Amino acid sequence: MICPQISHSCVPDAPKINISASSSGMEEEEVVMSCRSDGHPTPTIEWERKGELWPKNLHRHAQGNVTGRLHRSNQGVYQCVAKNVVSEVKEEMKLKVQYGPANTSIQSFPLQAISYGVQLNLTCLSDMYPKAKQYIWTRIPDMALPKEAMVTNSRLIIDNFQEHHQGIFECRVIHHSGNTERAFYTASVQAEPESKVFTQLVGAVSGSLVSGITGGIVAGFMLAKCLK
Repeated sequence: MICPQISHSCVPDAPKINISASSSGMEEEEVVMSCRSDGHPTPTIEWERKGELWPKNLHRHAQGNVTGRLHRSNQGVYQCVAKNVVSEVKEEMKLKVQYGPANTSIQSFPLQAISYGVQLNLTCLSDMYPKAKQYIWTRIPDMALPKEAMVTNSRLIIDNFQEHHQGIFECRVIHHSGNTERAFYTASVQAEPESKVFTQLVGAVSGSLVSGITGGIVAGFMLAKCLK
């Protein structure tokens, strides 16, 4: 409300707020949030972050402006507060910060060596917001996945893992922004430990020796019986 200078009886007005800002942006992008308010007397304007401390990378200026370079930690609810002698008025806006993919990796089960016949379960993990637009699985060097591979978004499963399933598996994460990141996992079948093979061999030899000794004893007993 604008009061004529010649008037000495201007009626006070409560503040009215108008926020101009984008509700989302990519990490590292410049952000500008503006808040304007009408009222009489002229309201003071201040920005606050609801329930949290104000981030150091966002700068509050006079006349209700905020500028800065976005970081994922800036995501949250912000308030423009306008107040005069009549009342205090608040208006909120939710800021969403898109980021990633980053720190992409492949989690495997079993966690260590792969034995013949087990189920191989791979999960592609990545730090991002919002969720990935797409996951693309391939195998190096021929790029073709085994026909037995079952793929569901971030997961790849191979039942009854065999030698021809071996290779380097690649997961490529595609974010809604178009940004991509890759992770790799080498899957190979572990040969039987030498100690196990040696144990089996010793067992077989021992079994043969026992059978031979037993047979010899029985044959000697029968021969002695016949000579009597």
